[in-house]
Amino acid sequence: MEEKTVRAMEFVTIEHYSEERFTERKSLFIGRALPVNSEDEARKFIEEIKEKHNDATHNVYAYTIENRITRMSDDGEPSGTAGRPVLEAIMQKKLTNVCVVVTRYFGGILLGAGGLIRAYRKAAELCLNKATIITIKKIPVYAVTVSYEHWSRILKLANNLGLPQKEPVYLQEVTGYFGVIPELEEKFLQEVIDLSFGQAKIQKEEEMLVKYKEGRYLPV
Repeated sequence: MEEKTVRAMEFVTIEHYSEERFTERKSLFIGRALPVNSEDEARKFIEEIKEKHNDATHNVYAYTIENRITRMSDDGEPSGTAGRPVLEAIMQKKLTNVCVVVTRYFGGILLGAGGLIRAYRKAAELCLNKATIITIKKIPVYAVTVSYEHWSRILKLANNLGLPQKEPVYLQEVTGYFGVIPELEEKFLQEVIDLSFGQAKIQKEEEMLVKYKEGRYLPV
């Protein structure tokens, strides 16, 4: 079996776009959250919201990418009263690869520094609370090549273990591609060998991204 080095990666993010809004002393706050995989995606989302709400008083944002890149903007609100509480709402949930934009339409009543901090944080928390939280992992993929006689046993094993799969290739033999989390690697590989009576050809391929949702790992 050929070995390749796989870099472990795991993070928590949101699955889909989410939105919530509320009114605080006549000011309308609209919080929007989107999963993003790069700064370019985050900037595109921010610009889309700014264009959509170009009549808003403020479009405040914060985002974090891969737990190493963080950006925020008060967009004209007093320093530290807008972007920072939005970012803190993201960090409190230990999320990454998330961008949150909070749009404010001023209602004529000043909220003060403390009021702004609470309002912007609330807007971010509301849209994040509405989102589905998922865990993303990068795991190795094993290519398992067996005879047609043994294929159904291997497929049943993978399904019983809940392994995410790629399309198999059917030639003279069948090659299946299975994502395997570290906790199941030893068990899976040993049972593949046992079920194929030692005839399976196993090779570690490039890693794949999977999401953990409702007790199952699924391809991203």
